[in-house]
Amino acid sequence: MKSSLAASRDPFKPHTNGELIIRALRDPAAFEEEMLTLFRVNVIGSTFLLATYMPLLLAGDMKKIVVLSTGMGDPDFIAETEIDSQTTYAISKAALNLAIAKFHAEYKKEGVLVMGISPGVVETGWLDVESRSLASGLNHGPPQYSVPLLT
Repeated sequence: MKSSLAASRDPFKPHTNGELIIRALRDPAAFEEEMLTLFRVNVIGSTFLLATYMPLLLAGDMKKIVVLSTGMGDPDFIAETEIDSQTTYAISKAALNLAIAKFHAEYKKEGVLVMGISPGVVETGWLDVESRSLASGLNHGPPQYSVPLLT
């Protein structure tokens, strides 16, 4: 007897919004390692950095922290623009955005502003064809998401 998943469809057949499911099923260990690596870099690394420098910031006069984030970590942006690629990166950046909000909530009463900003798509020499296409596509989407490719 086939499982309900197997009976319903081939899980490796491409379909709309299926990147996450396909990659997780195709190679679970590689998917998990990519998720853990990005989480370590984007969430744990940033959290340690913020925590390490917070005593210095509290002792100073300018109590502001700006963390580079991305629209790819904003669930409303993803839902509205229907971006279904770069899944693991987006999930790690969404977690970073929550960490930023938690730091802000914790230190706001001490006069500290902790915020994340998204510089848009930045040409760093590592943009692939998909990313260039994504940046180009955003310029044809809702006006509030018109973004230039920064160089």
